[in-house]
Amino acid sequence: MKINTQNSESGMSLLEVGVSVGVVVLVLIGLISAVTQATAAAQFARNKATATKYAQEAMEWLRGQRESSWTAFYDRANSTTYHMNCDLYVQTTWCNSGGGVIDDEFDIFDRQVTLTRSGITGVYNDDSVHIQVVVSWPQGSRTEDVILETDLTKWQ
Repeated sequence: MKINTQNSESGMSLLEVGVSVGVVVLVLIGLISAVTQATAAAQFARNKATATKYAQEAMEWLRGQRESSWTAFYDRANSTTYHMNCDLYVQTTWCNSGGGVIDDEFDIFDRQVTLTRSGITGVYNDDSVHIQVVVSWPQGSRTEDVILETDLTKWQ
């Protein structure tokens, strides 16, 4: 009778366990990275949409100011930058907060409006104002912005 001297126990060696753990760790790192990037992209999209809304809101408010009094509107077009970080829906006069951020749920947006007389002989008459609205916000380690520009003319 022969005696089998080989170890017949089956199982995983230490090397196999190490490789398995390494693969699991790499998969988890990949998943965490993908979720982090997706979250950052979603936050950027939300912030950009909000900034665009604030820029459009300022443009509409400025159109209303033009319609209520062209002379007063044109007199403000002296290349001054206004920090319009106020609620324009309830604002009846020009606000210039001198800095800060728009008071909203995020408290990160800065809205700047610059009005410039754009009366260039032969191109515009003297009754034209160039408007630039810039809404900026911090995004990670950089600053992002949305810029809207238009020219408003005396139409009445």
